[in-house]
Amino acid sequence: MKEQIKKLIIDVIKELNYNPDDIELQKYLYEKGVKAIHKIDTENYTLAEVRNLLKENIPTMMQEYVRMKNVIDKKKTSKTSFGVSVNYQLIELFKILNYVSLSDEFEMVKNKYLHSQPVIFPGLLECSYEELQNIYKNIIDNCDIITPEAEAKMSLTINDQIIPFNNDGTVNTKVFNFSYLDIIMDFARQNNMKVKLHTLIWHKHFPKVLENCSYTQIMSFLEAYFSCLSNRYGTDVFYSIDVLNEIVADINSEEFKNGEILRDSKWKEKLGNNYYLIILKLARKYFSNVNLVYNEYDEINLEKRHRMIRLINDIKREEMLTGTTLLNSIGLQSHYNEYTSDEDIKETYKDLSQTGKLLQVSELDVRQINGYDSVQTNRIFRTVLDCATTYNVDYFTFWGPTSSISWKSKKVRTFLNDEGAIDNNVKQIVNTYSQKRKSKMLKDGKSL
Repeated sequence: MKEQIKKLIIDVIKELNYNPDDIELQKYLYEKGVKAIHKIDTENYTLAEVRNLLKENIPTMMQEYVRMKNVIDKKKTSKTSFGVSVNYQLIELFKILNYVSLSDEFEMVKNKYLHSQPVIFPGLLECSYEELQNIYKNIIDNCDIITPEAEAKMSLTINDQIIPFNNDGTVNTKVFNFSYLDIIMDFARQNNMKVKLHTLIWHKHFPKVLENCSYTQIMSFLEAYFSCLSNRYGTDVFYSIDVLNEIVADINSEEFKNGEILRDSKWKEKLGNNYYLIILKLARKYFSNVNLVYNEYDEINLEKRHRMIRLINDIKREEMLTGTTLLNSIGLQSHYNEYTSDEDIKETYKDLSQTGKLLQVSELDVRQINGYDSVQTNRIFRTVLDCATTYNVDYFTFWGPTSSISWKSKKVRTFLNDEGAIDNNVKQIVNTYSQKRKSKMLKDGKSL
């Protein structure tokens, strides 16, 4: 049936005098045609009747395609940034590539290195010499920004075995461990990239060394922590910082069912119900010129989104009172699956754009639930690109460089395929957002 539908769509395109050689148009109409046909009981329709339905609806689809193409083409001419998340072990494997030239030797050195680590990130043990070469090249050539997946989280940056305060009450900075983050930051600087720092405050990572500390001690600790980050790296290397990560109540939690906005966490317990304002003010103090972000998942859930908006409005009220911009952007994690609807994605962008804050596509991937439904996944990539360009998103990133090297190993589609090449249906996103790619194409005299 799929092949028959595809043929019908191509035939209708020819009949209506649309360009049958426009591959992106064919993909778009095929995706929309499949979606539309899923809504009808095809058993009660002949192919001729299905064809007539398509013929009736394709002009409307074409209007939408032209609108979408125009906003995407316009974005290609503006200053944008494209990125991907990485981990320090992947960066260390890149270094091994520089002094190991044979595949067999690489496997031996790789395995020795990874097995020396306390935890091995998903997918790296299986990553071949050739695949890693491709991953390295595509990250270097296309990524303007990289995001450390774990290296800036307090689970890695705080040593819970060291006493956090000196005898005089000052913070013992030996408690801070930036060795893993240094690997990411050095790689970024060496390759003309900026870093999206992920993340300062996350409910899952409240340092054990602070559990018996007072409000004043915790604030003193955070002052020293933010100051150390700022002094160690400067602020020019940061594209943005996820100051607050996943702080709104999860939709399945008791606090959500009770109508509360915030997720229960040690940060809330120790610093109070307005801790997000306290943290944002402190971050602004030490990162005065950096784009500060509130990053959230499950943003397409309408009820959760309403609570996100209430939180953002509260931040905006504080900004009016203090005359200071505390929050610049909202990070839409965009962890979707093949059943995520276009309508839900579009409503999410529409609602959150009305807060007046900038939007970021911060962690895009698409999870495969029932096998490899490329048509539905491609539809989601296209819809997200449409929304991002329509709502003037300037930063677009994928979570995990490949399906295997990912938090949902082998269950998602992301930036690169498992050979390390750019996923065919991600190429338009890369062409639209990667400033490196756009600059190279212009230098080579190629059209965007």
